Amino acid sequence: IVDQDNTSTTRSIIRRLEAFQTSHVVAHYPTQAAAREAIQRNEIYAFLLIPAGTTDALLSSRQPKVSFYYSSATLTAGALLMRDLKTVCTLASAAVGQATLRARGYTDQQIQTFLQPIAVDLHPVGNPWINYNVYISTFIVPGIILLFIFLISAYSIGTELKFHRSQELMK
Repeated sequence: IVDQDNTSTTRSIIRRLEAFQTSHVVAHYPTQAAAREAIQRNEIYAFLLIPAGTTDALLSSRQPKVSFYYSSATLTAGALLMRDLKTVCTLASAAVGQATLRARGYTDQQIQTFLQPIAVDLHPVGNPWINYNVYISTFIVPGIILLFIFLISAYSIGTELKFHRSQELMK
């Protein structure tokens, strides 16, 4: 995390990001350059840059921008972390909207309808648990079985030719 805003709102965003199962905050860096060097040394997969003024922009209904950097060498980890980041940013925005609407006297049902007018029920097809094992099992296990078949076939044919047993069987 590179938190240049360092407010209670940004700390709340970081705590929410830490609460996800696939994300783990391991360090806080003072600058973007220090975090980039940590990625290059393979100490971290990605980092979140929260620029100064993010909380002020969020509370004044201007759209703040946070940046997310990840190494393309770790595509799976980066994709999972990116998903968590999008969710956290949506939750942070909704929390501010909820507080504003609650202060205006709206009920929880009205707030929910306003913040999320269409409820999304997401079902990833083919890999519902977003589990890396699904990809490994479908390619690696059949590949290993084929490799054993090729090795055993070559060994069997070589043994038959070496000891001349194949001619005895053909008689």
